Amino acid sequence: TPNCTAENSFSVTINTTPTAPAITVTPEDCDGDATNVVSNHDANMTYSSSPAGLAVDGSGNISGGTDGADYVITATNADGCSADSATFTYD
Repeated sequence: TPNCTAENSFSVTINTTPTAPAITVTPEDCDGDATNVVSNHDANMTYSSSPAGLAVDGSGNISGGTDGADYVITATNADGCSADSATFTYD
């Protein structure tokens, strides 16, 4: 039998995990309403919440929550990789 060799080559793509969203909650005071913000907002990410119901605008402002309820924001990149924020209490 003849000596035969075969070669295969392939590439592996490792998708990066996004940075976990950092949430800043500023309580209501005499100077204005409370704010809930993704302080490291990235416009290339899609944001969702658990439980569902929050919206994150293009500046990172979070709206639609229930005061006193606990939430987690998830950032998902174009590759489908995601990262969760720490749990925070909406104000």
